Amino acid sequence: MIYVGFGFLMTFLMKYCYGAVGVNWLLAALVAQWSIITQGLFHMKDMIIPLNKKVILEADIMSATVLITFGALLGRASVNQLLFIAIVEALIGSLNLYLIERVIEGSDVGGSMAIHAYGAFFGIAVSGAWVCCRKKKDQPQDDGGHPLEKPSYMTDVTSMIGSAFLFIYWPSFNAALTRTDSDYQRAVVNTYLSLAACSVATFALSAFLRHGKFEMEHIQNSTLAGGVGVGTVCNMHITPGGAIIIGTGAAFVSVFGFAKLKPFLIRKCGLLDTCGVMHLHGFPGVYSGLVSIIAAAVATEEMYGAAGLKSVFEALEPWSRK
Repeated sequence: MIYVGFGFLMTFLMKYCYGAVGVNWLLAALVAQWSIITQGLFHMKDMIIPLNKKVILEADIMSATVLITFGALLGRASVNQLLFIAIVEALIGSLNLYLIERVIEGSDVGGSMAIHAYGAFFGIAVSGAWVCCRKKKDQPQDDGGHPLEKPSYMTDVTSMIGSAFLFIYWPSFNAALTRTDSDYQRAVVNTYLSLAACSVATFALSAFLRHGKFEMEHIQNSTLAGGVGVGTVCNMHITPGGAIIIGTGAAFVSVFGFAKLKPFLIRKCGLLDTCGVMHLHGFPGVYSGLVSIIAAAVATEEMYGAAGLKSVFEALEPWSRK
């Protein structure tokens, strides 16, 4: 997902294919090492940072945050600027993750809030700062640009390679940090069903908005929004029907964001979001957080069992929250 999925998903622009794959690789490799330290600072014992497979996995997942931000700035930030952003973002992201997991004690096993929403809105914040610092005459007045800053038939095809990789591996991404076998199975099943429902809804909505034709931007991105939308609740008892409903809702959030909101932000605000990360990761991440409120509110010991409820909602131990 990290090196092939994110990398090839961003190759849709002719001018930035090399940078999309190459810089993606560089940033991911850097953050995978740096995050071992930044996240380890919050889990040290006797001034020693532990290192095992779980720590490496968590560091690799943190690199996804930086790559989401990279998607918002693709083609607009230099390599040196991106390296600086990655170092700062991973440090703040580790603090954010610590606050969610240890202070607030929220349940976010798929990282929709801590990884996807954070990475998207961090990228939008950097993009907004960049817009404010530009001269007015340099700000884009529409979504046009240099011919090489547009997609081609071949680059759209290579971008679909990234979409396919992300679609295939998203269930394992959401389920990677689950604590029990039953949680793992629920996370895989719920994520797969949400992705499948989201894909069908995305094709239908794209054809509806384009008068019977599919928009490649929707197919490359919005088909994956179901994985983000279900991420926070994937290990909860949401039922297969619930997963399908969540995936369908994520498609609505993402497709209408790409179709209606993204052009408005470009033309009226001059806000850059090259890959539309706000509509694939940002808003679906917020949507997942809102869904989790409902899923947590209806959770009972009869539904999960005493051990199951504790594994999903750790803040209930020692039953300090009701």
